[in-house]
Amino acid sequence: MPDEVQGETSYTNFTCGELRRPRSRLASCLSLIQDRVFTTGQVPVRHNRGLRPLLILLLVWLACAAYEGALLKRGWVPHDDGSFALSAQRVLQGEMPHRDFDELYTGGLTYLNAAAFGVSGANFASLRWMLFLFFLAWVPVVFYIASRLVQPLAAGLVTCLAVAASVPVYSAPVPSWYNLFFATFGTAAVLRFVESRNRWWLAIAGLCAGLSFLAKISGLYFLAAIFLFVIFLEQTESQSSSSRRAVAGYSIFITAGLLAFVLVLFKTVASANPAYIAHFILPGVSVALYLLWREFSYSREPSSNRFRRLFGILSLVLVGYIVPVFAFLIPYARAGALRSFLVGVFVSPTRRFSFAALHPTHLRAMNLIATAVVGTLLYFASRGRTFSRRQQIILVFVLFGLLLASGPVRPVYSFIWSSMALLVPVTTVIAVILLAYATDLEVTKRQRLFLLISVLALTSLIQFPFAAPVYFCYVTPLILLAVVLLSALSPSRNDFVFGAILIFYLAFWICRATPGFIYNLGLRYVPNQQTATLTLPRGGALRVDPELADEYARLIPLIQQHATGDYIYAGPDAPEVYFLAGKRNPTRTLFDFLGRDTTNHNQNILDAIARNEVNVIAVREQPYFSRPLSPQLIQALTVKFPNSQVVGEFQVRWRQ
Repeated sequence: MPDEVQGETSYTNFTCGELRRPRSRLASCLSLIQDRVFTTGQVPVRHNRGLRPLLILLLVWLACAAYEGALLKRGWVPHDDGSFALSAQRVLQGEMPHRDFDELYTGGLTYLNAAAFGVSGANFASLRWMLFLFFLAWVPVVFYIASRLVQPLAAGLVTCLAVAASVPVYSAPVPSWYNLFFATFGTAAVLRFVESRNRWWLAIAGLCAGLSFLAKISGLYFLAAIFLFVIFLEQTESQSSSSRRAVAGYSIFITAGLLAFVLVLFKTVASANPAYIAHFILPGVSVALYLLWREFSYSREPSSNRFRRLFGILSLVLVGYIVPVFAFLIPYARAGALRSFLVGVFVSPTRRFSFAALHPTHLRAMNLIATAVVGTLLYFASRGRTFSRRQQIILVFVLFGLLLASGPVRPVYSFIWSSMALLVPVTTVIAVILLAYATDLEVTKRQRLFLLISVLALTSLIQFPFAAPVYFCYVTPLILLAVVLLSALSPSRNDFVFGAILIFYLAFWICRATPGFIYNLGLRYVPNQQTATLTLPRGGALRVDPELADEYARLIPLIQQHATGDYIYAGPDAPEVYFLAGKRNPTRTLFDFLGRDTTNHNQNILDAIARNEVNVIAVREQPYFSRPLSPQLIQALTVKFPNSQVVGEFQVRWRQ
């Protein structure tokens, strides 16, 4: 019997028979949800006529926009928003990142933020509205990728979960969100190439990688992922039906390149800690070793053809990448500041390894057990394990009970979070094994799977070296897409189980993870405490913690009251004070530990204060990252600025 006829028959029996029995009404509803929403490849064509993908996309888009719009101004980490805003302000004042001040990232995003200030005013909200515009462009792209893997309704659910586990958690305009956006745009472009074989989509992917790099150096991870995919693509197209050939020059070249990639990965992470190996090394090494194994598993065309094909594809990627990067560097070349750019982008960030580093989640028993439980459930579902109506009801009640308990019971929250903590290495290894041994997997699906796991394995390195739970959010949408593709590859899967798990995690992120803000993310559930409004003129009406709102509401007017010039000194690590007070920074640093000349640090600060006639300083006694000011410098500042008042964590000093 054809699938369509089978589907219509089962649907008729369901609606005319089972639904009439009150005793099985809950089970019938569950079955209807499974058939109409979660089925990823077996929905009858008759059912899809009224489910227009564009309408589903529009509804999902509006829902995600409303959700993120409601949370756009919620939450504030002062030094994050402060550093982005102060950098943009310095650009508007005619300064150049890296040449005139120690830009934290590549610098492209600083110019974008400066443009946002030019359009909607210099306040924190302007930067978040710019983020929101990119978010609105990103949502339909996530839906597009998901729709290539599953049916439209399921793609809508996947998109909602990807959104809930990302930007709304922390809506600050951090560059890592832009890395996620451009990686998603680029992945979608490569998927279009897989389907259309139009190689210009690879140039668009390279363009996305270049723009991602201009936001943050982490964009290089996505470029590396495209390179790995190009190697995989060339291997696919070069397979020959002839007998196996001897090792050729091309194979030696690719082997050397992949081994160099592995060595760079080890050198970058530079740690024998098992958690570092699992999170940051294992995924990338697994992908590289698979390519090495594949290189010598099939007979290939002559090396000359393979080199021509490889560089022909790579040239398009590199052209797309080079265009925005070279355009950005033209002003630096004209100003003779290319060296400043290179040092600021590739040398200075290494200091964060010492001052702004956080270890990843250790391989605790909780992580392993939780991952094993969810993995086992997904395994049985993917193997076509039939769940009776009673088992489905039990599963729903268990998941609902876990969701309720995750609020008051901290170990339950930890268990749920732990079930996600190891998804990157686990998903990558499983996908590599599937690619190696599932010989019947068709070429298009194989290319999709390799693309998603290579992007996931490398872009997840954005969590290094600061593996705070919020950094997990910068890669969760890519994890989700890879997991969904893996589940969609099984023709005998249990779609009800996959759908129930998706809804469970969607509810967890919305009801438990997001409200606690990033300080409690991954640790426990805390109700939303961002309830006060930052009422300062440049505060953008952000919703912040009441203590923070009160502290800065007293601090900024005090500084403005005593400051007589354009410059003040605030620090260490207090860029938000300059911006909120509308004053300029006499030094080139946003965070003291990034200062290039640490040997004369104290004298440099004193010289900058004297040169710019500073008469007000605000000393943060416990900086976030940098070391506190030395006792010698504190003593010198006390002599120069005899009047003082303590406001929260700041000591404000001034002279008449």
